[in-house]
This record gives sequence, C-alpha cells and structure tokens, in this order.
Amino acid sequence: MTTRTLHCYAHGDDAGWEAICLDVEVALQGRSFDEFYQSLKQAIDLYVESLADLPPSDRERLLNRAAPAAVAAGGLGQLSVTCELTL
Repeated sequence: MTTRTLHCYAHGDDAGWEAICLDVEVALQGRSFDEFYQSLKQAIDLYVESLADLPPSDRERLLNRAAPAAVAAGGLGQLSVTCELTL
C-alpha cells in the first residue's frame, strides 16, 4: 500500500461548505466545516474502495486524473484541505 496526500479545495461560511478533490472524482457539501471534512474523508475512502476490483491500469487512471482547468486555476477554493490516504 502507498500513502498519498490528496488535494482538495473547499469554500464555506456559516451557511455551509462545499469541496472538490482535485486528485480523484469526489465533490460534496456539508453544513459545517467538521461535518464536511468528515464526509470528505469518508467519500474518498468509499471512492478508493470502489476501485479495488478494477484492472490496475483503470485504477491508476482514476486515482491520478487531471484536475479540471477552472478548479486547478483556483476557481473554487479559499481553503486547501489535505487528506492522508492509504491506497
């Protein structure tokens, strides 16, 4: 297994939070930062688990996708969240 740092961008205020993970296809919303952050970690874990039965080449492609240009250019985030994940 390998440990990676996944980069996600989040934006929020008292009305709620939203985030997109740049390294995998995960996006979500939450009512508070704590709720959103825990949900983000769970969503990433579920995403990785869903790839377990795929051929290695498909798994690699889905775990190392390029971020959408608008997001990579800073179109969403005010906060960078780093999640440690064991693959």
